[in-house]
This record gives sequence, C-alpha cells and structure tokens, in this order.
Amino acid sequence: MKVSLSFEKGSSKDLSIMVDALRASSTITIALDKFKEIYPVYTPEEAMEIAE
Repeated sequence: MKVSLSFEKGSSKDLSIMVDALRASSTITIALDKFKEIYPVYTPEEAMEIAE
C-alpha cells in the first residue's frame, strides 16, 4: 500500500480520512468535535466499501 502524507487543509467538506497508528481513540475524540459521523475501519478497502 502506498501512503502519501499532507499537512495541508483538505479541499473536501464531505469527507475526511484520518490515520492513527498509535491510538484510534485520540483521533476519534478530535474528530467528534468536527464531524457528524465517524466510521472506524481496519483497512482502506473496508473504508471504500462503506463509502459506496
């Protein structure tokens, strides 16, 4: 899997993807402040299935 990293603000207001390699709960806590729904997934493929 190829991963690219950007520290720039995203252009989409409908979708954000966060990767937390250490503790998912810290990412979810911050995301809860900004997003209506959060779908924790294990693989990128699982995220794509949910997005469809």
